Amino acid sequence: MLRLIALASSLITVTPSMTTMTYYALNENNSQRIIDPEILREDIFKNSIYGGQVKYSEFDGQTFYSDEALNEYLLQNNKVTSVLTSSNPNKIIKNYEHMTLDETKIYDVDLNNFKQLYRDAFGNVAYSRQEALDTYVNKGHVKAQYSYDGFYWFDTPEEAKINEKYNMKINKSLYYICQNQYYNVFNDKDINALISLMDEGYYANINESLTHSPLQKPIIEKGDSKLIYDLLKKDFQKDWNGDYYNQITESETHYKLSIAPSASNRITVQYFDKNGNSMGGATDYWAGSAFTFEPRNVKYNSGQEVINGFKNAKWGEGTEGTPGFGWRYKTTTLEGYKNGQEVKIKINLVPTNWSGGGGKTPAPNLNDYSYADQSTGKIKLYSSPDKHDDQFLDVTPEKQGVYSPANITTEEKNKFYNEWYDKYFNSVITNFGVNDNRQVTYDDIKDGNYIKNVVFDGEGSKGFIYKDKAYDINYSKGYSQSLIESYLHWVEIKAKLLENPLTVEGKTVYPLRNDFLATKEQLDKFLYLEGNFQSKLMYSYSPDPDISDRQGKMLAPTLEEAKEKQIINNNKTLRKQFIAYDAFGNQEIASSSAEDAIRQLTNKIQLTSKFVHKKEIGSWDPNVKRSWDLTISDGRYNVYRIEDPNQGGKFIYYPSQDLALAAVKANAKLSSSVNTLEKAIYLYNYSATNGQVIPFVFYDNDVNSVITKIYQYEHWTTN
Repeated sequence: MLRLIALASSLITVTPSMTTMTYYALNENNSQRIIDPEILREDIFKNSIYGGQVKYSEFDGQTFYSDEALNEYLLQNNKVTSVLTSSNPNKIIKNYEHMTLDETKIYDVDLNNFKQLYRDAFGNVAYSRQEALDTYVNKGHVKAQYSYDGFYWFDTPEEAKINEKYNMKINKSLYYICQNQYYNVFNDKDINALISLMDEGYYANINESLTHSPLQKPIIEKGDSKLIYDLLKKDFQKDWNGDYYNQITESETHYKLSIAPSASNRITVQYFDKNGNSMGGATDYWAGSAFTFEPRNVKYNSGQEVINGFKNAKWGEGTEGTPGFGWRYKTTTLEGYKNGQEVKIKINLVPTNWSGGGGKTPAPNLNDYSYADQSTGKIKLYSSPDKHDDQFLDVTPEKQGVYSPANITTEEKNKFYNEWYDKYFNSVITNFGVNDNRQVTYDDIKDGNYIKNVVFDGEGSKGFIYKDKAYDINYSKGYSQSLIESYLHWVEIKAKLLENPLTVEGKTVYPLRNDFLATKEQLDKFLYLEGNFQSKLMYSYSPDPDISDRQGKMLAPTLEEAKEKQIINNNKTLRKQFIAYDAFGNQEIASSSAEDAIRQLTNKIQLTSKFVHKKEIGSWDPNVKRSWDLTISDGRYNVYRIEDPNQGGKFIYYPSQDLALAAVKANAKLSSSVNTLEKAIYLYNYSATNGQVIPFVFYDNDVNSVITKIYQYEHWTTN
């Protein structure tokens, strides 16, 4: 008789993968009686368990129970093959519906079949380096200029002669010298160039404390980002250490009180949930042990307050025993925690001696117990008094003795201040909203068009913080000059100058310096700087009184030297130079020839080039410009091909392996060479003659395969 095991009926999942788990060992010495195949067949039919339907595919006479298995077969049998190409598959799609590629544009990767091409100035293909360079610059982009002094250049010799004869004269003006270069104090170009060398800075005038109360003495600071950061950090610290600290911090204390009885009393504790349901029996604490009480819904400022809070609870008195016998005890019910859960705790303080007569033993005194505060706490820091979760900055380690934000060490408080200030500086002090990236210009300062901080905007009582330019910065002394402040000082100076005009040679002028009279127009343009910046009087032989000459070639420190330049210049012959411009406005100057100017400019041009397949080049119309970005053979790629089912010896190409595999399977379905079917799956457990249970999985009542495997396992043979 066959032995079968009962299978659990709760849930059995049978999948094709289970066939891989049907392993069995051969029994070499088996003298048991051979079971007739028909008896086996009947038992298999009777005791097999149906496992559902499984999908499978048939292709080339083989069965596949997963798409992955079919794909692997197709690849191993070269139904899909890869081709290495230089053509970018995304640029040669012929049919977007089926994602097939243009086979005529799939080029090989043999370097012998490639030619180097160049990108011209306009993004088109150039067939040689020189052709590409010619689009950047050529003789048509070269202009000749003429000059007698080598400083002022003109398009014709006649213009140069007129300038030399009628416009050139000795002038004097004022200059700032910075980094060995000269900057004219009245020349807009020089002024903007000099200001661009200054550091981005801030000009602050703050009238309100962190708690929004008026300051007796406003905070006025100026400097670059580093200096203003350090200065305001010192200014704010005293204010921050006051009431504001308490507004942006909060303490969290986990109150714990250890209560230990003496030899003459004990503690009885019983826990209840918030609804008053008992959570178990009472627990007694005797001398040598201690009860830890964790109160909730309380606020204490010291360990003594924790102890007093327990002692000063509402205590009642109860009794046990008969009249004259037993004891009295104190009792209360308090809110607290047990293992983090909110509970109600009934606490009885009970004497240890039971009175045998003469009156009950009195209830213990609260002072008869020993108390030890074990509370721990931490302090949280926020960036503002709102204390929202997204404003959280830091927290101190949890430790004993923390009941309020005041319980903080000096080191911890300094760390808190550093973190808070860093956040405050970056999010408030330097917050200019949409103008965060806008640069300060001298014209804006003169017009009073300041770049304002969105919080300290100068409109209310808080004060203002403006973007500024900082110069003459001294970090060791904590000092800097401010362009805004300098201009405000200049406005006062200018007003006084305008009160005392002079008339010289019929012109109205003003004594800007003892050695320099300025016109009203010059005063309006003047760049007034303080500190180490002192203007220097310089002479020039030029057509412009306020000449811009960074190198100082046309400048002289004395009138005599300026006259020498005049004499030398009058004896000079006409000069000629050539300026070559590229397509983007860059230029190069040469004094020898136009060719030299072109050569100097082209030497600076970095051309982009790449190798393109000659077949692709041959497909282009040579009379039409070809966009550089449209070149196809621009790298190394894999494309995938399958045999064309409609044309023998032909192939269809795809940009990806997945698309090619899908096409093979789609074509096979159309030709009925692949079928997707379903089979029923069964599980049969066979009890072998050696006592082991062997599972077999089979499909669509293919019982013969199971019988064959059983005979192989048992080493039986059929007659």
